[in-house]
Amino acid sequence: MSLMVSTGAEPKALSELLKWEVHPQYVRETGTYQAGSGAAVEIALGTVLGLAAMLTITAGAVVGTGNGTVSGTALKANAQVGVYDVEFTGATTFAVYDPLGNRLADGATGAAYDNGQIAFTITAGGTAFEAGTSISFTVAKSDGELTPLDLDTFDGSHRVAAVAGKAITVPDGSTATGLVLKRGPARIVRNHLVYPSGATDAQKAAIEAELTALGFLVETAV
Repeated sequence: MSLMVSTGAEPKALSELLKWEVHPQYVRETGTYQAGSGAAVEIALGTVLGLAAMLTITAGAVVGTGNGTVSGTALKANAQVGVYDVEFTGATTFAVYDPLGNRLADGATGAAYDNGQIAFTITAGGTAFEAGTSISFTVAKSDGELTPLDLDTFDGSHRVAAVAGKAITVPDGSTATGLVLKRGPARIVRNHLVYPSGATDAQKAAIEAELTALGFLVETAV
């Protein structure tokens, strides 16, 4: 493993992954990794990380007339933090509004609903819903815990949060702390990034765009 030689004008690089950083106390942090579930988790240097359990969704009670049930509540890729309002326009139809008040796709009872932000199924009960009845879905945000980026899990695991600055083994059933590259300005080497298994070229490009938004310049080693 080669290290960039410091001239005194710049911080020493951490590894082949990191070519330059504006200052180690700004770029680097100690982060908490999510505990292994059933087995220890090996995190390689350069693993692109998300934040597991950063986002959660909770369905509220029915407000108004109707005793149907809610099931299948889930976060989707474009979930926004805040309250989604479902307002019935009839016994079996409803409108959905995002946290900013924008009307999204309408839905109906008895059918799975998915607008790309949240998903759920509302099943009618013995007492019919009436127009004006509402149900709220709250998407909340917390700190979350570091985990290898997972493009199919929408709790924050799918959004780039950092890059592993050192390899670490996270024990089964226990969290662990490790060095991460949290933000730029910094230059990192593409060849030493670890993307999610099976990521396509388009997905890798999108991941690099998120890294760029965090201040990283992703370069190919020469």
